[in-house]
Amino acid sequence: MKKQNWLMLLFVLMMIFVSCDDDKALDALLSGDDGTTETIDPEEPDPDDPYNVITDAVDIPCDYDFTTTEVKASLNIACDYDLQGKTINFPEGVKLNFNGGKIVNGKLNFSNEGVIDGQLLNINLQVEGGVAIEHPHFIFEPSRWDMVQGETSDENAFINKENLNLSLEVTHNLGAEVFEIDQLDAYFFGKRYTKHPPISYEHNGIKIPSNTHFLMSDNTFLRVQPTNNPFTRLLMTFKAKDVIIEGGNLVGDRYTHDYANVVDEEGVSRNEHGYGALVMILGSHNVTVDNVNAYEDQGDGIAVQGSSIRNRDGSLKEGAMQSENVVIKNSFIDKCRRNNFSITDGEGIVIEGCTISNAGGEHDSGERYEGTAPEIGIDLEAYRERKEDGSLYAYERVAEVTIRNNTFKGNYVADVLVFTADFVTIENNEMDNRVGVNAGHDVKILNNNLTAKADIKTNVAIGFDNYTVAGEELTYNIEASGNTISGYDTSMRIGTSNVKVADNNFNDFKEAIYISDIEDAEISNNTFKSDRDVSYAYFSRGNVVAKNVMVKGEQIEVTHRPLYLTNLNDELNNATDRIVFDDCYFASSRELYLYECKNITIKNSSLNTRIEQVNSENIVLQNNETR
Repeated sequence: MKKQNWLMLLFVLMMIFVSCDDDKALDALLSGDDGTTETIDPEEPDPDDPYNVITDAVDIPCDYDFTTTEVKASLNIACDYDLQGKTINFPEGVKLNFNGGKIVNGKLNFSNEGVIDGQLLNINLQVEGGVAIEHPHFIFEPSRWDMVQGETSDENAFINKENLNLSLEVTHNLGAEVFEIDQLDAYFFGKRYTKHPPISYEHNGIKIPSNTHFLMSDNTFLRVQPTNNPFTRLLMTFKAKDVIIEGGNLVGDRYTHDYANVVDEEGVSRNEHGYGALVMILGSHNVTVDNVNAYEDQGDGIAVQGSSIRNRDGSLKEGAMQSENVVIKNSFIDKCRRNNFSITDGEGIVIEGCTISNAGGEHDSGERYEGTAPEIGIDLEAYRERKEDGSLYAYERVAEVTIRNNTFKGNYVADVLVFTADFVTIENNEMDNRVGVNAGHDVKILNNNLTAKADIKTNVAIGFDNYTVAGEELTYNIEASGNTISGYDTSMRIGTSNVKVADNNFNDFKEAIYISDIEDAEISNNTFKSDRDVSYAYFSRGNVVAKNVMVKGEQIEVTHRPLYLTNLNDELNNATDRIVFDDCYFASSRELYLYECKNITIKNSSLNTRIEQVNSENIVLQNNETR
């Protein structure tokens, strides 16, 4: 009877097992588990790890004869192999996997569909033929490429440059898309004394090719070897497309440079130096520089140029490229001797989220590393020449530039200078020096916060004047709106034609708006407050013309005079060419003062003082209220 019972129990259990078509349920029955415990799958390799790739590779002995490799073999390289200068010709589909070893002193020639692990690449191995890198994300290991770290000789710094360039070239040709450097602190040296773009790129810089993400870490320090070369370079692109330069520390030789006079390869004496750059973008498209620290160059931090100068009419020479769609963001550019940024040729350039500080300066040092002109945070300066007959040779062109959400601190002459550039927007920046427009048109200066530093050199926050050469007006269509300006002697110096100045807050000034020759302007809804003993909301001096200028809705509270205008429109004969103040609020301890002025209207406004006119004519006062 007991035997029958056991047989019956066994039968029931078998029926239960057959009915359990779920493997997990079967496992639960066999283990006595209630089925609520999570089943943990074996850990799978991370597909994003460039060196964690599943293969069906085979281990090979340390005395392996590579000439015996078969078609589509996958070999684990765990030993060190010296090819003794030989060339190994691999059959089709051979794959070499890094497993702690290396192959040196020879050449590997792949017939077709070959694959090599990036960790096997090194300075002493040539790779050619039909082969690709196993993963497009290459990690640079300095020891495999004979990098000399720390202070070193010029020759070693030159070899560093050559070896890093070789690694970039080899991996790029094999299909690498990301070139990553982590721990590296090394100097680099270029021997050619020339600024000629293709020669400088080929011989002086670290060359970043197209379709490359050059990725550095906080542990990456690429340094300019101290030298007397006035054309030092660090990272460069030349006629490249789709490049990202990210992270890292780029360090110049401002404080260690040899500033002795040299003669360059064109026979030009270069006593001033200052022509170097830590990042130089030459005639390149779709370039991003992100989260880079670049500082202390003897010239510029970041320079954007064309691949060559243009024809006289501004058109590109045959085969030349301008720089286009360049973005520099989230970066720290500091203490470069000439400019932190020099943009001399390019279109579609964005500089955003950067800290741009201490360009030039240090003139109290008495040392050659003191700043050299122009000493500006961002200088937009296309090179042009005006001939005696008035013709303009536009050898460079800068257009469509956006400068936004940056912090400017301590730049010696100016934060931004639009010297020769068009269609520029400067917005939402924190600044402590000047924004200037020289020969530029269609410029917008919007919603910036400018607070003067204590030792400011040029005490004008925003300035744009009528700039005319050979009868041609070069500065026009300027807007300055929504800015808050505090602590400058002159908040704005405005001139030229087609001007809009609106919704600004002017605080703590001597002159808020200094009027130069201006025509067709709309000035409205600005707020003025200054407790200085001598303070003017509007100021002019010396034969200034203001034609068709409408000032409306201004709120002015100053300790001294709201208007101090001398010789404004003094030489105008047409009574309709005038400046009109409409619906303004004036509060001050002194009178509104007009001296030898003409063609001024003040109407529909509220005043707490009188208007004093001295030798002035055609002054219209209409419907004003005296409080």
